[in-house]
Amino acid sequence: MISDADLAKLHGVTTKRLNEQVKRNHDRFPEDFMFQLTRKEKDDQIEKILLVHDTELKDLIEKIRPLLLPPPEKPRKKIYPVKRMSQPSTRLQYYEAGASL
Repeated sequence: MISDADLAKLHGVTTKRLNEQVKRNHDRFPEDFMFQLTRKEKDDQIEKILLVHDTELKDLIEKIRPLLLPPPEKPRKKIYPVKRMSQPSTRLQYYEAGASL
């Protein structure tokens, strides 16, 4: 099923012009070519379409979410200042966490 607005856009004309031509040339089209939905039918169709698209969008978002997040930072080794007493200088020396003195 395709709406008159979508069909008109496909052919590059206005919806009004498309409907005029269909009415004017009614004998050229099959009987079931055009029909009009009631307000309730139209609302039901729109709701159905939105639910399908909503589910597809949710699936797509779940697939691309990891690509949108920044990469995790690598853990950095902590550096601690250590004053060694065995040396006469008062300079501070540094070592990485987990390294032996």
